[in-house]
Amino acid sequence: MGSVPRSVGGPSLLELDGAQTGALKSVDGGEIVAEVVVEPIGQEPFAKKHLGGVRYEELVLGLDLGTAGTVFTWIAESWNGRAKPCDGAIVETDAKLAPKARREFRRALITETTIPTLDAASKAPAQLTVKLAPEEITRKKAGGAGGQKAGARQKQWLASNFRLELDGLETKTVTRIDAFTVKQTIAADDVGDVRISRREPGKLEFPNLRVTFGQASLQTWADWFEDFVVKGDNGDDKEKNGAIVFLDATLKQELGRVELKNVGIFALRRQPSTDQVARVTAELYVESMELKWSAS
Repeated sequence: MGSVPRSVGGPSLLELDGAQTGALKSVDGGEIVAEVVVEPIGQEPFAKKHLGGVRYEELVLGLDLGTAGTVFTWIAESWNGRAKPCDGAIVETDAKLAPKARREFRRALITETTIPTLDAASKAPAQLTVKLAPEEITRKKAGGAGGQKAGARQKQWLASNFRLELDGLETKTVTRIDAFTVKQTIAADDVGDVRISRREPGKLEFPNLRVTFGQASLQTWADWFEDFVVKGDNGDDKEKNGAIVFLDATLKQELGRVELKNVGIFALRRQPSTDQVARVTAELYVESMELKWSAS
């Protein structure tokens, strides 16, 4: 069936390889678009046009940490260089959680995973944003009782509930970690006259981090910066490991974490004081990251 903008009703559910993983915070993209081919101008005063191949736009999904572990396993495998394509569906429901429509996708690969800005002063809910590049999308009518789990309670994750761990550094005054995105390039096999391109995973790109903390914690960071940057003592043995930990409302139970491997510092800047609290921002490179989540 053709691509039709979805109506707004109840939550959308995500299925992966036939198993429901829970409600999505948001859904965007995933439309079907035909390419327009322009022929070289001949004797006519205008160019001849016709449709070429079909393109399936990326799906952009908002997830919380209560989504089933199969989703995070898929993301973790992608980050570990073992990306694999998955089949699945977005199930759209009405206000009573009854399934209304399905967008089924085939052989989708994760192209981006974005961790939102973590800010101790924020009261907003947080969500991961995941982009999927499917080889094919079809739209169908929904059947069965696919909406029964849509109302299940999922763990509440706030942007303020986090902590940073980094070897040998004082991190108790960290107040903010800017949003960052792990990217996976995709290679499309467009050889020959094909209507649907075959896609394979390419290289991984792990981003730099921007961390803001109180000046009371500056000394350990300044010592590392002096040795690592100013004195040039920045071999592999001077890099650090750590984690960004996502916490529940009590700040005691761990909901998930991003483990950080081979972290180096390359900038340390004092920030203008706007609330009588002096802050410093560190910029860090990270060679690799690993996503983990709580199974409880």
